[in-house]
Amino acid sequence: MSLTLLTAPAEEPLSLADAKAFLRIDTPDDDGLIAALITTARIEVEARTGRGLVTQAWRYAPPRIGRDGLVRLPIAPVRQVTAVRAMRPGGVTVLDAGSWLEDLSTTPPSIRLPIAATLGATVEIDLSVGYGAAAAVPAPLVHAIRLLTATYYERRAYGDEPGPSAEAAAGLLAPYAARTLAGFA
Repeated sequence: MSLTLLTAPAEEPLSLADAKAFLRIDTPDDDGLIAALITTARIEVEARTGRGLVTQAWRYAPPRIGRDGLVRLPIAPVRQVTAVRAMRPGGVTVLDAGSWLEDLSTTPPSIRLPIAATLGATVEIDLSVGYGAAAAVPAPLVHAIRLLTATYYERRAYGDEPGPSAEAAAGLLAPYAARTLAGFA
């Protein structure tokens, strides 16, 4: 399985001002550090949950396609399948949007590809992922980012000890974590 980020989110779900207020910091001295920690916390939340938070573009190359053409997508929520390509030694075929069926509301989201067009081909699926703008990200996920940012900031001199904020964040993330089915990972 290959999942590649094509376009990162244009904004973070947690603003610098919100993070600084939570941390009770009034000076701009650590603004660069805090902004980097917010990004790090968002990436951790996305990795733990299998979700993109703010709209971003990804490319997925499934390791194989089922006999029925079904491909389960490893990231959610998928806003749109933007392109599907079937690549063979003789060239690349861009599939027409009407040739596949999407079920983006399920967990995991899935797409059913036409067997004839993808048989024996390496497939790439381009996706638009995320809840939308930062304001649309569910509050528990934003708060998990807030808690992780605080943990990273407050414990930066102590190494890898998680601390209580990181444990609280884990509890907030649990309902959003991707569930795997037997034989699917």
